[in-house]
Amino acid sequence: MELQDISNTIESILCGFELKCEELFNDKNAIGLLELFFDKYYFKELELNFGPTEEKELFNEMVATLEKDLSFIPKEQRIKVMASIYRSIQRRTNGGREYLQFAQQYVGVRPLTI
Repeated sequence: MELQDISNTIESILCGFELKCEELFNDKNAIGLLELFFDKYYFKELELNFGPTEEKELFNEMVATLEKDLSFIPKEQRIKVMASIYRSIQRRTNGGREYLQFAQQYVGVRPLTI
């Protein structure tokens, strides 16, 4: 259940971004944010390469929400769950918002920290 709770938190953040960005946020954007998280917290990259202008803002918002809601969960465990979500997005997407729409049916949207 703990892993499911972590997954629900992460997916609800991503679904929240879809609503916040008026549906301009898609599965590719979600994959990009997860990759940035891996770069920073798994690969320990000091400088991140952000894409679209709002990507940095969304990344910072995601990190702040995760720190607030999942601070008791080690980052290594969060990374493993994110990797599972990452693979799920890649399997379900056709280049649009297929995964986000699927996830929203089950997890909804979590209020964001910022």
